[in-house]
Amino acid sequence: MFKSKIASLAVFATLTAASSIASATVITFDELISDTSNQISISYQGFNWDNVYALNGTVGGYESTGYGHGVVSGNNVAYNGYGSPASFSSNTAFTLNDLFITKA
Repeated sequence: MFKSKIASLAVFATLTAASSIASATVITFDELISDTSNQISISYQGFNWDNVYALNGTVGGYESTGYGHGVVSGNNVAYNGYGSPASFSSNTAFTLNDLFITKA
């Protein structure tokens, strides 16, 4: 009985440790509040961003453009600056579950 309880505690501790290592983060750009376009910081949300900007897609005439149609949650959208290629990367492994893309 004692060995069974120790084994159960060991399994619980292992699962708890594993669940604390893996976590999901949804990046929405919503905390980047601005009525104008801003380049996203290279270290935003732990990723390296290159030529990625954010703006509020629900004001300033953007609501009827591709920017407005790109709003999925909150008000902000991210986009590639000046029509040039944009990218994001990380120094650690990550899983990309969803990505919503539209054109302006």
